[in-house]
Amino acid sequence: MPNDLLRLQSLASASVRLSTAAEQNPLKYWRPTPVQKRVVQDYFAIVLLRGGNQIGKTMVGCFEVHCRCIGWHPYKKVKPPPVKIWIIVHSWEQSKVIQEKFWEMAPKNELHPDTEYIPGKGFRGKYPVVKYKNGSIVYFKTTGQGTLGVASGTVDYVWVDEPPPPDIWGELKARTTRTRGQMLLTLTPIGAPVDYLRDMVKDKLISEHVGVMSVENCTPEGCRPMMTQEEIDALARSYLPIDREARINGDWDGGVPEGRIFDAFSDEHISDFYPSLTYFDKQGREKDRTFIWTIGIDHGHDVASQVALLILIDMTDPKDPDIYVVDEYVADGAGAKRHARGIIQMLKRNELEIADITRWTGDRPHKGRKSGDGKMSNSILMSGFADELGYPKGGLPFKIKTAYKPRWSVIYGCQTIHERMISGRFQILPSCEKTIKSLKNWAIKSNGLLNTLSEHKHCIDGMRYAIMPIIDTKYGAKVPNKIYRKW
Repeated sequence: MPNDLLRLQSLASASVRLSTAAEQNPLKYWRPTPVQKRVVQDYFAIVLLRGGNQIGKTMVGCFEVHCRCIGWHPYKKVKPPPVKIWIIVHSWEQSKVIQEKFWEMAPKNELHPDTEYIPGKGFRGKYPVVKYKNGSIVYFKTTGQGTLGVASGTVDYVWVDEPPPPDIWGELKARTTRTRGQMLLTLTPIGAPVDYLRDMVKDKLISEHVGVMSVENCTPEGCRPMMTQEEIDALARSYLPIDREARINGDWDGGVPEGRIFDAFSDEHISDFYPSLTYFDKQGREKDRTFIWTIGIDHGHDVASQVALLILIDMTDPKDPDIYVVDEYVADGAGAKRHARGIIQMLKRNELEIADITRWTGDRPHKGRKSGDGKMSNSILMSGFADELGYPKGGLPFKIKTAYKPRWSVIYGCQTIHERMISGRFQILPSCEKTIKSLKNWAIKSNGLLNTLSEHKHCIDGMRYAIMPIIDTKYGAKVPNKIYRKW
């Protein structure tokens, strides 16, 4: 018995030492998957890892950068430090995610004391910088800075996470020419110009590695698989058909030739069932749910192109909200006062008041017809509300905020809605006939792209505007406490 106890104590001590060592220098304990290993062994000047969303592209980038900064690489010879490296991402929001993973893999005992990582915010500094004791330095930059943000200085290595515009790519390549530096590009080819990269691969100017989502490519060396085939199949079903192949296998042409965009939507999602006001927690205690009313508005002048959707969002679990599309207002191009009146009537038939709506989100201004009529914007519509409700100009108790529409926001918003459908957290009332028809019929064009001119897109846009600022923090909306009101 004493010997068993001694062995347990020895194992416990060894486990603590191993954990501490792994925390101080995770690089030495990182085990790559087969496709990751092929990438980190590659000596070519420009290396590309093209693959699915969960194939481990970011970890490859973090590993390569850290190894080059400290001058140690287990798979190939690298330039002696100090070195200067750029990490290029699309946006600062994306940069925070990369910075977190970069910090987790960082060899803490190699970092300069000036390097400070703040959880949730990233590395300290107006423009995040990571310094090493040996003089190596890493700068985080975004393609949103434009060419001016990358048009000066020379660097030894550049890691680009997701494909940049061609002009940015040219500037980045120029930064490594004098130093004979190298570049790593990790991407999932979705919603970005990638033809120029495909041509470079074809001309053998880039060494390409394709990370197909498989059990093999989800298995680190000497470890168990991180995902089973069943989990991979479930992940594939959660993606929209337009980009499923790109997100799973990294296909250059990820879209399907034709087909419904919301292929997961079915009659099971159509119901007049309402959520209960309370729920029971794990301890069996009854608690109130947190509900938020929101309205999304899409502007247009064509037939059935002016849309307002009334949506109830159950935010009891902010990380896993439920979406209920409760009602719709659909009209042709008309005056702002008529649209305001229709939306007010929609609220009244659901026993709601203006004050019950947490957030109003509307489309960007619509220019109308060539003749000059049919113009509509959030400010024009607010004037219509003021006239209809009897408020002076500028005196409305609410504001219709303009929808945040970053690059590829349509696909991102549709993907979010699709995921709610897959998880059984999306419901629409039968009375929302136009929106139901849109969900069932909005399809991809024959060239594999979204049909942005489809009549069915108006309701989908209204839905995206209504839900995205509430359920996604990147859209900048804070979720206030809101009293649930019976409709």
